[in-house]
Amino acid sequence: MCYILIISTDFPKDLAFYNSDNLFFEKMQTPSKVNLKYPYCYEVATMAPNSCSCHLRIFEQNLAQDIGFCELQDWLEEKDNDENILNTRLLFKIIKIL
Repeated sequence: MCYILIISTDFPKDLAFYNSDNLFFEKMQTPSKVNLKYPYCYEVATMAPNSCSCHLRIFEQNLAQDIGFCELQDWLEEKDNDENILNTRLLFKIIKIL
């Protein structure tokens, strides 16, 4: 199952300026304001425009506890050049700019 990351910001510049080969900000035309604090709302797509956000490194502590993986496991080694990690680092770098 795929998921979509939605962010909101008070930064007025179009975040599409930061689009790259693997990370895309797509302005939402009619966002649901239920859980969004700021006026400018974007879906974050990975690997292709109009795609899902599945290629971000997301860690859900509650889910991790439920399935028993709370610490890095020896059998699941991650490389520094892993696409999901690189995409997430880029996203964090952009968010810090905002």
